[in-house]
Amino acid sequence: MQAYAKEQKYSWNYVLDKNNEVADAFGANRTPECFLFDKGSRLVYHGAIDDNPSDDTKVTRQHLKEAITEVAAGKDVTVKETRSVGCGIKRKS
Repeated sequence: MQAYAKEQKYSWNYVLDKNNEVADAFGANRTPECFLFDKGSRLVYHGAIDDNPSDDTKVTRQHLKEAITEVAAGKDVTVKETRSVGCGIKRKS
Protein backbone atom coordinates (compact mmCIF):
# COMPACT_ATOMS: atom_id res chain seq x y z
CA MET A 1 0.00 0.00 0.00
CA GLN A 2 2.84 2.41 0.75
CA ALA A 3 4.31 2.00 -2.75
CA TYR A 4 0.87 2.40 -4.34
CA ALA A 5 0.11 5.51 -2.29
CA LYS A 6 3.45 7.04 -3.28
CA GLU A 7 2.89 6.20 -6.94
CA GLN A 8 -0.57 7.80 -6.82
CA LYS A 9 0.87 10.84 -5.00
CA TYR A 10 -1.59 10.51 -2.11
CA SER A 11 -1.04 13.37 0.32
CA TRP A 12 -2.99 11.97 3.27
CA ASN A 13 -2.34 9.45 5.98
CA TYR A 14 -3.89 6.04 6.24
CA VAL A 15 -4.05 3.54 9.06
CA LEU A 16 -2.91 -0.05 8.99
CA ASP A 17 -5.36 -1.54 11.47
CA LYS A 18 -3.70 -4.89 12.23
CA ASN A 19 -5.81 -5.72 15.28
CA ASN A 20 -9.06 -4.04 14.20
CA GLU A 21 -8.74 -1.47 16.98
CA VAL A 22 -9.66 1.50 14.80
CA ALA A 23 -12.49 -0.34 13.01
CA ASP A 24 -13.86 -1.49 16.35
CA ALA A 25 -13.62 1.99 17.88
CA PHE A 26 -15.54 3.50 14.96
CA GLY A 27 -17.95 0.61 14.60
CA ALA A 28 -16.85 0.16 10.99
CA ASN A 29 -18.14 -2.90 9.16
CA ARG A 30 -17.40 -2.22 5.50
CA THR A 31 -14.72 -0.74 3.33
CA PRO A 32 -15.03 1.93 2.19
CA GLU A 33 -17.03 3.38 5.06
CA CYS A 34 -16.69 7.10 5.73
CA PHE A 35 -16.67 8.90 9.08
CA LEU A 36 -16.64 12.70 8.95
CA PHE A 37 -16.05 14.71 12.12
CA ASP A 38 -16.48 18.43 12.60
CA LYS A 39 -13.90 20.69 14.26
CA GLY A 40 -15.39 19.80 17.65
CA SER A 41 -14.66 16.11 16.99
CA ARG A 42 -18.35 15.30 16.66
CA LEU A 43 -19.37 12.67 14.13
CA VAL A 44 -21.47 14.54 11.56
CA TYR A 45 -21.60 12.01 8.71
CA HIS A 46 -21.25 8.24 8.53
CA GLY A 47 -21.72 6.12 5.46
CA ALA A 48 -21.04 5.77 1.76
CA ILE A 49 -18.98 8.04 -0.47
CA ASP A 50 -21.85 8.38 -2.94
CA ASP A 51 -25.14 6.79 -3.95
CA ASN A 52 -23.80 4.46 -6.63
CA PRO A 53 -20.58 2.65 -5.73
CA SER A 54 -20.84 0.26 -8.66
CA ASP A 55 -21.17 2.82 -11.48
CA ASP A 56 -19.68 6.28 -11.14
CA THR A 57 -21.52 7.47 -14.27
CA LYS A 58 -24.82 6.95 -12.44
CA VAL A 59 -23.99 8.82 -9.24
CA THR A 60 -26.72 11.32 -8.41
CA ARG A 61 -25.45 12.39 -4.97
CA GLN A 62 -21.93 12.55 -3.59
CA HIS A 63 -22.78 12.04 0.08
CA LEU A 64 -19.32 12.63 1.54
CA LYS A 65 -18.55 15.65 -0.64
CA GLU A 66 -21.90 17.24 0.24
CA ALA A 67 -21.28 16.67 3.95
CA ILE A 68 -17.78 18.17 3.74
CA THR A 69 -19.14 21.18 1.86
CA GLU A 70 -21.86 21.74 4.47
CA VAL A 71 -19.42 21.42 7.39
CA ALA A 72 -16.94 23.79 5.72
CA ALA A 73 -19.75 26.33 5.29
CA GLY A 74 -20.67 26.05 8.98
CA LYS A 75 -23.98 24.35 8.23
CA ASP A 76 -25.56 21.23 9.68
CA VAL A 77 -25.10 18.13 7.56
CA THR A 78 -28.45 17.41 5.92
CA VAL A 79 -27.85 13.69 5.30
CA LYS A 80 -26.11 12.39 8.41
CA GLU A 81 -26.02 8.68 7.59
CA THR A 82 -26.18 6.49 4.51
CA ARG A 83 -25.74 2.79 3.95
CA SER A 84 -22.17 1.75 3.16
CA VAL A 85 -21.79 -0.83 0.44
CA GLY A 86 -18.54 -2.67 0.05
CA CYS A 87 -16.46 -5.51 1.30
CA GLY A 88 -17.04 -6.58 4.87
CA ILE A 89 -14.16 -5.95 7.26
CA LYS A 90 -12.70 -9.24 8.39
CA ARG A 91 -12.01 -9.24 12.12
CA LYS A 92 -9.14 -11.12 13.72
CA SER A 93 -10.40 -13.64 16.21
